[in-house]
Amino acid sequence: MRSTRLATFAAASVALLACTDRGRLAHGEATSLIIVAVDTLWSPVESDVATALAPRHVAVTDEASFVITQISPADPAWRDLRNFRQVIPIGLATDAWVAPVLEKRPAGELPAIVEVQDVWANGQGVTAVVLPESDPQGALRSVLPQLGSLLDQRFRQYALSRMFASRADTALRDTLERTAGFSLLLPNVYRRTVVGSTHVFRHHAEMGGELMRTITIASRPGVTASPTRQMAITWRDSLSGTAYDLLQTVDTAHIQEHTLEGDPAGLEVQGVWQSADPGWPAAGPFIDRIVSCPAQNRTYLIDAWLFAPGKKKYEYMIQLQTILDSFRCGAAAAAAGA
Repeated sequence: MRSTRLATFAAASVALLACTDRGRLAHGEATSLIIVAVDTLWSPVESDVATALAPRHVAVTDEASFVITQISPADPAWRDLRNFRQVIPIGLATDAWVAPVLEKRPAGELPAIVEVQDVWANGQGVTAVVLPESDPQGALRSVLPQLGSLLDQRFRQYALSRMFASRADTALRDTLERTAGFSLLLPNVYRRTVVGSTHVFRHHAEMGGELMRTITIASRPGVTASPTRQMAITWRDSLSGTAYDLLQTVDTAHIQEHTLEGDPAGLEVQGVWQSADPGWPAAGPFIDRIVSCPAQNRTYLIDAWLFAPGKKKYEYMIQLQTILDSFRCGAAAAAAGA
């Protein structure tokens, strides 16, 4: 029995979905996911889908990486929502909201995830989840980790393509390697200033409102074998009055940390900064890394912070994380600049 279909509207939904709007351009935010599924399938799995596809991350308050909107194929609003940039039809291969996807690419063994482009609008990505007739809810739950990883990877590629639209500043990377002992790969739009031995890279823009992204790199002699979150926060606070455009304090109630593996190894701390000026109640997320460079007998603080009021922050945090990932020091910096 097809437990995921509602027989009372099956014929009507076929008629509704038979035509397409291929002449239209897809619209909507890149962080919006339109999920079309019958309510009887959706209701039991809604929380599982939200956990897998839209994990929360540190912003000013916890922010979901994606905004999920579920729509029943029987709902008249589906005719408009199917023109969004990212649509995820979930159902059987014969369901009228899934079949147009499979006309472009067969599903294979079920359950299956099928990615195609431009089904109902141009410039659209459609990711269908094709389920078997037996235990469709269990089958959907089984593919949620794969689906979440796929959507996140696709969004990261989108974020990086936008970040490097101005091209990577390889000349700056090579200059830093020769003159500062470290390398960092940034887009061309960042501007560098040096305050003492501290390097500050800024990208401030007006894009429908204020948007500030800043990377700060400071160092000191000696190798720190076991960095701590308090060490990162204290070091960051010491830079606030000189390297930053505004005085900042750290909200210690919202701190996450994890160990960095690889080269260079160290500690990463994420949290929320707040303006120290009570007359200007600004705030935003930050990422701090403490890494050691034994070849130089130095320890580095690599700090990134964002101010993006009224904007979704996940894309910008991916960009900042990617820049921090490019940091190399000592011999590794020379290899990166080769």
